[in-house]
Amino acid sequence: MFEQMKAELKEKWLDYYEINRDWIKVACLHQGWKWKEVVNGEEVTLSCPDSRLMIGVISGLDKRVTDFIHVSTKLTSKCDYDSVIRGLGLVFDTETALEERQREKEQEEDTQEAKLLTASGEDYTDPLLEELRREAREINNTSE
Repeated sequence: MFEQMKAELKEKWLDYYEINRDWIKVACLHQGWKWKEVVNGEEVTLSCPDSRLMIGVISGLDKRVTDFIHVSTKLTSKCDYDSVIRGLGLVFDTETALEERQREKEQEEDTQEAKLLTASGEDYTDPLLEELRREAREINNTSE
């Protein structure tokens, strides 16, 4: 259930970021707010807005986040916003994630289009088309 919430939250954050990316970039990313993370043993820098901004936004997008933050603050003496964002699975390069999501969407559309083309081929039998084929075969057989 928590993993599902994290996945939903990631999509909500990406939707919000995509719509508001212009002001977020000006307000946050150009101020040098970057995350340093270790990925496969190497330190990488991710373009990801400040955790306080993200918490403010995602709290408005999903009430469960507010509950999660409330529980987190009860378990520790202080609220470490970076840890909350990490715990929610929101430390990633937002621009890269949007590009990846767009590629996946395009691939899905291509797959759907291919399925439609396949469905209109041999796998799909239209009764009217079958009747016309039968009549054409009968005509061909009688003319021989």
